[in-house]
Amino acid sequence: MIAVSDSIKKAYNQYTTQRKPYIKVDNNIYYIQNMDLQADCYNEGNVIGNAIAKILKFDIETVNVNGLDEFELYDSIWSGAQYESIFLGTFKLFEEKGTDDYFSTITAYDLLIKFNIQYDPSKMVYPSTVFGLLKNICDQAGVILNNTSIVNGNQPLAAELFVEGESLKTILNAICQISGTFGMISNDELKLGLQGTDTVALQNYQVSEPEFKRTTWNINQVVLGMSDVEGELVKYPQDTEISGIIHKLTINDNPFVYTQELRESYIQNIYNQVKDFGYEAMSMKWEGLSYAVLGDLVNINGHTIVVLSYNIKSPKGLDSTLEAPSIINSSVEYYQNSNSLENRQRRTEYIVDKANQQIKALSSEVTENTEKISELEISVEGIESSVSAKYDFLEEIEGVNQIQTEDSLEYQPVSFSLQGNSGKVEYFYPSDNLYPSN
Repeated sequence: MIAVSDSIKKAYNQYTTQRKPYIKVDNNIYYIQNMDLQADCYNEGNVIGNAIAKILKFDIETVNVNGLDEFELYDSIWSGAQYESIFLGTFKLFEEKGTDDYFSTITAYDLLIKFNIQYDPSKMVYPSTVFGLLKNICDQAGVILNNTSIVNGNQPLAAELFVEGESLKTILNAICQISGTFGMISNDELKLGLQGTDTVALQNYQVSEPEFKRTTWNINQVVLGMSDVEGELVKYPQDTEISGIIHKLTINDNPFVYTQELRESYIQNIYNQVKDFGYEAMSMKWEGLSYAVLGDLVNINGHTIVVLSYNIKSPKGLDSTLEAPSIINSSVEYYQNSNSLENRQRRTEYIVDKANQQIKALSSEVTENTEKISELEISVEGIESSVSAKYDFLEEIEGVNQIQTEDSLEYQPVSFSLQGNSGKVEYFYPSDNLYPSN
């Protein structure tokens, strides 16, 4: 909750509240119209593992738009004798559209937008810790970190885990996952948390159309695993230790826990963080209290809910919305930054078949015209490996007389399959570094 004076809280408790939002640029104040501020930590059925920038839209006189790039947002509330201001954060301009000759509509995002840049691994020094990496990506984004510690923050990192071109945002989401939190900007600082301790009591005249939905049951188990792997997962606590129905949080493919040993090292801390997290799902219109933040508790008519999504409008403040959407997906997965994949699909699987004492490792990469697969099978009978590459040009490509492959090792069997739309391939010459099998 944002710290405000008692006079502001008292003003919000009146049947009508007068407010005048404004922005400040280089200490110059410009009042704005039709403000709509949207804050959210709920995405694709989940809360944990998200870090979503606040979205701000408003209208402003076009003459005041020139040079607008980064600005501060305030909501001023009439407290009976004067307007008192609430600082709502610094925002960066995303889009400006002229609605007519006099007004422009502005779209802006809070400082979380600064994490939408590429991670520079050369600025990170190892060995380090998860918390050290979090501080580093904050430094790279130019955003102050509010937390002095996080769950699993002391876990050691010996070497780089992220590919070149990864975004700071996806690294931040991965850290939120294994710390059992979501990320938000509070007072211009990045803050990782889940549920706060501050409670806001709303009066009946401050809300309308409340709809209370099914309860999101308290989490009583955490599962860490890999989505494409059979048998590679860790549970805490075990199914047999839980009485009643299991309500689990599953975190898949997180880059920090890529082995069973690491998953076992992280899981209990995550469980201690998210244990009993649950709430009564609801949606309603509300007055739009500017000092409430994500994670706060709101009490209305005996119902206590967690603020997970809200917007604040001015004017028409009572058309603002407040939500705690129900968690519909108990599985959280890590996604690499799509820009770093260069239209490739990569897949790595470890299939553990304990009954037959067999482990199979499969790695593949698929591009528009190629498919490369490496497979390793380990069993009590021995070790078998195979590498294959398929080049399939279904469309005519003129002027191509050579296809180059990556070097193969002398002991690796390699198979090739070529198909052209001309119906024939006249010549296929192996190069000096292509070794046929015996």
